[in-house]
Amino acid sequence: MQTPPPAKAPPAAATSGALIWSGELRKGDIITIDGAQASSGTLQGALPGVPVILETDFKGIGFAEMPGPSNGWKRVSFRSLRDQKVVVTLRWKTFQ
Repeated sequence: MQTPPPAKAPPAAATSGALIWSGELRKGDIITIDGAQASSGTLQGALPGVPVILETDFKGIGFAEMPGPSNGWKRVSFRSLRDQKVVVTLRWKTFQ
């Protein structure tokens, strides 16, 4: 009787990452990122679906909705504070 090979451990979940959104914004526009989809523009990355802290150095936006239990930790919305064509980087890290 052969013993089955040991099961592979699941890959370790990332503890940090980034969302990179690019596009054109008019003052007051709200961009919603839900999972790996953005309401407009181009998005690279996705939130991990666990509690995270978000940071950005970009001063031209304000947050309208943050990831939380009510949206499964997968949605964030930001509002443009002025007309601009931009690339916005949102860095995230898990609570560790």
